[in-house]
Amino acid sequence: MLSDMNGRINRFYWKLMQRPAFCNPAVIDGLSRVLALACPKSGDAFDAEAERLAAQIRERGYTEPLELLPAEQIDAMRAYFEGQLCHDPWRPHLGQFQPHAIPSDETNMGWYSDQQIIDAPHMVDALAHPLVLRTIERVFGCKPTLGFLNCWWAYPERAGAKGSQRFHRDFDGLRFIKLFIYLTDVDEDGGPHVYVADTHDRRELYHPRAMTDDEVAAAFGRDRFVTLTGRKGMCFLADTRGVHKGLLPRRSERLAVIAQYALWRSAHQPERPMRPVPPGRYDSYVMRRFLEERTPTPAIPG
Repeated sequence: MLSDMNGRINRFYWKLMQRPAFCNPAVIDGLSRVLALACPKSGDAFDAEAERLAAQIRERGYTEPLELLPAEQIDAMRAYFEGQLCHDPWRPHLGQFQPHAIPSDETNMGWYSDQQIIDAPHMVDALAHPLVLRTIERVFGCKPTLGFLNCWWAYPERAGAKGSQRFHRDFDGLRFIKLFIYLTDVDEDGGPHVYVADTHDRRELYHPRAMTDDEVAAAFGRDRFVTLTGRKGMCFLADTRGVHKGLLPRRSERLAVIAQYALWRSAHQPERPMRPVPPGRYDSYVMRRFLEERTPTPAIPG
């Protein structure tokens, strides 16, 4: 459930996006560049790979496939989620269930909580991956803030697409980029992400409502539909202001992690940090919504 502050922020973004002046990516980008001036920068030296990926986001809205974690870490993350209970947010009365014991024919997805996601093995390392953070900083012009997390199973052989399985744009904040991590092999029958290239900076259909395939094709052409398939462990970054969806799987279940990195606040960010900072070096600004510096309690002399 959103906190009162997050609820107000969510309503603010929603109302903002209904105003014609702000249904314009160029206006949002201009405002974001101004706000970025007040946000911290890493001061890192020029990084050719990060700049190349940032250019892909600016030009078409998404990056090429990335391999951020070794196979054994991806397997450990997958095994962890296999052992966690998930839920159907559209049918809370069903309670929690094992990921492959689907409680209803109407359940398209099995979701995990923020706490379950951030506690997954190697998750913090994935979310704080230097290439991810350097790339997003080059898009924003400042350090990003890890805003919120999603992870869910998408189930095949359902009656119809629901929620994010229909074409839409995201309105989760003023400016944001999302990291996608496939934890299962995803072919064309396995519920791949579909992105409509070069729509992140287009004004057509710039609204928060779901859209049909025909409606999107009429506005942009089907030749812009890009289906992002790949083996487990494949990652990519996307500006999800662009039109996109996760296809309803036809044959195999899909498990994916999606992390949002925002310029400022996110509408659905956690109310408070969810776990202490684990051993390692993590940017305290980027991770501040999720990781908390805790001072050890001194021992009481006997």
